[in-house]
Amino acid sequence: MVYYVYLDPAVVTQASQHGDAGLSSLIGILRGLLANTCIADFDDERIRQEIGALVQAAHWPGCTEDGVKCLKMLLKRMENQRRFIPVFGYPDDDRPEQLAQHIAHNAEKKGIDAYVSPTKNETIPSIVEQLGLFTFSSSHFETRRQESATNGVLLQGGDHSSDGFFKAYFLKALKHAKRVEFVDRLFADKYADHFEYTTNQILRHISSNVSDSSRISVTIHSIAPRAEGRLDHCRKTTSQQGRNIQTEVHVYDETESMDTCLHHDRFLLTDQFAFEIGRGLDLFDMCHKKNRDVSVSFKDTKKVQAIIDASAGCKRK
Repeated sequence: MVYYVYLDPAVVTQASQHGDAGLSSLIGILRGLLANTCIADFDDERIRQEIGALVQAAHWPGCTEDGVKCLKMLLKRMENQRRFIPVFGYPDDDRPEQLAQHIAHNAEKKGIDAYVSPTKNETIPSIVEQLGLFTFSSSHFETRRQESATNGVLLQGGDHSSDGFFKAYFLKALKHAKRVEFVDRLFADKYADHFEYTTNQILRHISSNVSDSSRISVTIHSIAPRAEGRLDHCRKTTSQQGRNIQTEVHVYDETESMDTCLHHDRFLLTDQFAFEIGRGLDLFDMCHKKNRDVSVSFKDTKKVQAIIDASAGCKRK
């Protein structure tokens, strides 16, 4: 559902040389990527910095002021949502040809889905789709990315093992997250064993796959009084496995108001993405070790955060 793309800073220069057509194409790329994609960077953030500098310095001849403002706004949103992620480490050689080889050598291993550049890189693995400024919108990658952003996924029970589900739908979304929050008002209420099994699996995957699991926090929001006890079981399990993840539960009291604490809908929120999870945190079956029937779709991070903030008044002290 979440994709990784390498965006060559030279694409910005190319766009600025093609007037309104170039600017519109670049805006279209960034607007699409903002929905469900991260931009692969080096640990020193050189790609983010170079793209930002080029956008600011370009003259954009023949382009409207509103168009340039839109481009800068989209880039700022990508930065604020931490969509530039450290994938390629620190390069041993800063020469352009060596950087290109370093990216090509690591592209498949690091899960890069598309390589966007004005020039073709002959050493990029064939599994990574190579795209240009003006071919991006009609590419196979963009078709898949847009389909995922628009429709999410709808799965029958048993379609994936818990490992397969996490790799297919959550791995890239959580790998570079610093904060993970599950909004599930019924966590640990009915079907508590499924909730606990699912939570154990998610914590296991986070600790094994997130770039720095010691710095990530996992929070569950629920109205179930037993939620803290269930999560405590999960803490003991992860501790016995030698895994160290900061976890907490926020329990809320139900109110008689129409504005009930938390939503009936269930959400996963990170500092980068937000998802609606149709059935919530009981999405894995503890007996069959596979997913239960579930839908997952993208949501606006600010709106999901607003749901949590609006419920703060009924949170137990």
